[in-house]
Amino acid sequence: MKAFPFLEALLLVVLFTTCKKDSVVVPKDYPYVITNMPAANPEGAIFSANLVSSGKQKILRYGFVWSEKDKPELTDDHKIFEGSIAEGAYSFDLKSALEEGKTYMVRAYIQTENFEIFGNSVSFESQGSLPPVISSITPEYGPIGTEVTILGENFSNSLTGNKVQIGSIIATIVSASQNSLSVAIPMITKPETGKITVTVAGMTATSAKSFDMWFPWLQKTDFPGDYLYNASSFAIGNSIYICGGLTPFFLDPQKTFWEYNTINDVWTQKPDFPGEARQGAIAFSCNGKGYFGMGSKNSVDEYLLDLWEYDPSTEQWTKKTSFPGTPVIYAKAMVINNKAYIGPGKYWANFWGYFVSDFWEYDPSPDVWTKKSNFPGSEQQNYIAIGTKDKGYIGAGSNGLPQPELFEYDPKNNSWQLAGVYPGKGNYDIANFYINDKLYMGLGQNSSSYADSDFWEFDPVNRTWKEMHSLPITFAPDESQTVNNRGYVLSGYEPKGRKIFEFDPTMN
Repeated sequence: MKAFPFLEALLLVVLFTTCKKDSVVVPKDYPYVITNMPAANPEGAIFSANLVSSGKQKILRYGFVWSEKDKPELTDDHKIFEGSIAEGAYSFDLKSALEEGKTYMVRAYIQTENFEIFGNSVSFESQGSLPPVISSITPEYGPIGTEVTILGENFSNSLTGNKVQIGSIIATIVSASQNSLSVAIPMITKPETGKITVTVAGMTATSAKSFDMWFPWLQKTDFPGDYLYNASSFAIGNSIYICGGLTPFFLDPQKTFWEYNTINDVWTQKPDFPGEARQGAIAFSCNGKGYFGMGSKNSVDEYLLDLWEYDPSTEQWTKKTSFPGTPVIYAKAMVINNKAYIGPGKYWANFWGYFVSDFWEYDPSPDVWTKKSNFPGSEQQNYIAIGTKDKGYIGAGSNGLPQPELFEYDPKNNSWQLAGVYPGKGNYDIANFYINDKLYMGLGQNSSSYADSDFWEFDPVNRTWKEMHSLPITFAPDESQTVNNRGYVLSGYEPKGRKIFEFDPTMN
């Protein structure tokens, strides 16, 4: 697109008429616009211009540009009207972004399909303008990179004409208009909550509400498959794998199999699991292989005992030795020193549920199951099960009432002891990770079936709890996994259950 300043256009007309005095002047293709002297006032300034000739092309946009530079451009403050305009005068009443006592330059602007036309530059001394006003901010919390919309009045149209600050942090301005600003949370080193201020032409507006800058949590690409619940997952390398589960409306067991690459933030549907469709199964990984099995092939009481091994290098499943214990559903698996430990479960008979406190070890190398000391805690389901380098932790589930006790298992001594009492609000579907010698747990649902957002760090050595930054939404995830020292919560059967969040404790 060609740009023609007014003076260059005028020179062309003068040369044409001087050389051929007897000829008729043919109108040019481009418009011819003159900028008038602005009328400054204490509330701003009124800009006006005369469109002398609209040229041969349809006008698409028109308006004004202004700044302290000799020749303002569209990257400076501007007001652009969409659509065509007839020849004659047009104007704009500016009431923002003018600092008292400063000299500004303004130019009229016209755009056609092929041309951008700037009128002559006219200077004026500002008498001031109206102060900025903030009416709302959306959202009111977010991590690094979150885009925040600030609505209000009397902002600058140029990115550089506004200064936006959140607490002590200067935000990155993405887009600007007189009534709306879009800003991004920049890199920060610690969480901070503070009011948002917008400064324009030396005048500052402050938001009524504070913005909460958090960054342990980062939302990733939503799960693209069908809504599921009671699915199971394991992690290998950079990937998380999800298998099985129930569709929420028809309660159909599934054998779909998905991979989520945490590095690329990409979901890929893999070939279906070759065994029977199921829900409430166990899943874990050892030595670069994934394991999936047990559970139920309907919504209640057709229990399965088979166990399958998945090799991601060949994408092949191999059937292993079946579970030798009581057939149950909702058992959990944790891995300690490359051995899996299968926690308690539940079965139904004659419409009555029975809790089984059996505890089993599975060694993948010889493909052998060994019964261990029973879980000592209360009857519960939807509990957490976390394996560390040399210990395992089970508890914080529900039997209709919260069972917040967390028990530690020592495989060397085949012994249990009470490790602590979970202080969080949830009591089932609690997310849990093991990262850098600390346990992290939280979210989930409470006894009233309301999801929670609180999150906690547990130091197993000192037996201490520390509250972490909450997830910005309430969430009861079906699955949680640890990959590369970051935790991931995902899956579920309600619309927001398709969401997946990444947790980085070093950024708390």
